Amino acid sequence: MKRIILPILCAFSALANENLINQALEYERQGEYKKAMQIYKSLALKDTAKTKKLELSLNNEQNATKEHKIDDFNPRSEALANYLGTEKSYNPFGISTHNLSYFMPVSYSFSKRDYKSTETKFQVSLKKTLFENLLGLNESYNIAYTQISWWQLYEHSSPFRETNYLPEFFINFPISGHGAFENLKNVRVGLLHESNGQDDPKSRSWNRIYLSNAWFFGDFVLIPRVWLRIPEKSSEDDNPNIEKYLGNFDINLAYTQDDYFINILWRNNLNFANNRGAVEISGAYKISNNGLYIYTQYFNGYGESLIEYNKSSSRLSSGILLMY
Repeated sequence: MKRIILPILCAFSALANENLINQALEYERQGEYKKAMQIYKSLALKDTAKTKKLELSLNNEQNATKEHKIDDFNPRSEALANYLGTEKSYNPFGISTHNLSYFMPVSYSFSKRDYKSTETKFQVSLKKTLFENLLGLNESYNIAYTQISWWQLYEHSSPFRETNYLPEFFINFPISGHGAFENLKNVRVGLLHESNGQDDPKSRSWNRIYLSNAWFFGDFVLIPRVWLRIPEKSSEDDNPNIEKYLGNFDINLAYTQDDYFINILWRNNLNFANNRGAVEISGAYKISNNGLYIYTQYFNGYGESLIEYNKSSSRLSSGILLMY
């Protein structure tokens, strides 16, 4: 843009000083080159000053535009729109966040095990929309992938203790509810696989069909989810009693603000004679304008990882939230 504007400016400046240029040419014809050069120098200094002023103005405008774009970025709004499938910013690959993506270098287990209590926990979760509106309901068809790892970073050779893989397919139906359902924003139906990729006897896996929906109440978001396990042959079932520990539902309750959020996850088997469940409390606070957060997570109960789904654990972790 500058390359176009600056020559135009110089041209107008030359026309405005045409008399001075003609006078300088006359001095040259008379052999008075010193006087001619003084005129040329004064014209050049004027143009340089104007050019610098224009460059400064353009730079200020560009910086103001950048600051405006940063200020306009609202991670909370982006995250909620992304969950509902209404986020429409330019994305050439069509890949967006699914669940939280975080890296917590310090994750301390209060439950004594045969491994080091302090390790690193991280999660990556992405999704991609495949098709939209095949039924005329503005629904979207999506694939997603989540990976959770527990890394013995502070142990000799730093082995990965456990990694859980969660690929899934789901259909998202946007809802514009009325009356008692005015706060209902979506219904989601999905197929979820979860496994730890290990051989027997440490192999763990199961498949679920789930149904969830999102309710918005001001700054609160409520997401209940129920699931049905897909049966397996008893000879191939790595964890036949997993539902006794993880139940058949969970509930997410989040309180969201522009600079921070707090989330509570609760699940239970609703078996009062042999009750099992879990609660996870997490919170994040924004530390930069590009969506980077300090993140802390506390878990207590069963099923934090597949390898220990039937063991109660208590864990406090802290680090950086990359996307939500």
